Amino acid sequence: RFPHAGARGNGAGRVGRKKPAQAGRTPDTISGVQTTFLGCEKMLLTVDWLAFRVRSVPDDDIFSFLGIFHPEIQWRLGGPCFNSYLESWHYGHITIGTKGTKGFDFYVNLSGHGCREFEDLMPDDWTWEVFLYRLSANPDVNFSRLDIAGDERDGLFNIDRLDRSIKAQKYATKCKMPTLQKYGREVCYVGSSQSNVLMRIYNK
Repeated sequence: RFPHAGARGNGAGRVGRKKPAQAGRTPDTISGVQTTFLGCEKMLLTVDWLAFRVRSVPDDDIFSFLGIFHPEIQWRLGGPCFNSYLESWHYGHITIGTKGTKGFDFYVNLSGHGCREFEDLMPDDWTWEVFLYRLSANPDVNFSRLDIAGDERDGLFNIDRLDRSIKAQKYATKCKMPTLQKYGREVCYVGSSQSNVLMRIYNK
């Protein structure tokens, strides 16, 4: 299960914290990006949007659950959000819906800038790979959206090559062979809107 970072107030269990950056800033660079992210050594990849629901967390402490509790930063309390959450908390471009009414107590939404701000709040020994793995291993977490952005400028990856690779079955999956819908040379869809997973790949 996802680790509980300790009780509020005394900082128990929290070590190696980064100093939080100023909320709402526009990062000059994408911090925390690893060239080996998700096993890709030729393309710089990073999480560019993340949204997920959480059924429940220990002590109802969503901030410690996410590993981003910092006594020195202030979250702004807001009103209802995301249709079924009666309350919301905001820090920069990070929004956390609370008091859910449809089976999930919390909704976490990190926009592009929110992902960069979240990196500043992460414990030093966490990475996106570690964080996403722990979320995916938790049965109380349900992903709504995950965007992976990559800067590829050497022609190593493009939609045409993806099309050829899928047709040649050069992929590893536990699912049945994916269906690829190609729209020109800039965007394609893998999967179906009627299935549990639909992946869109496009040239932003």
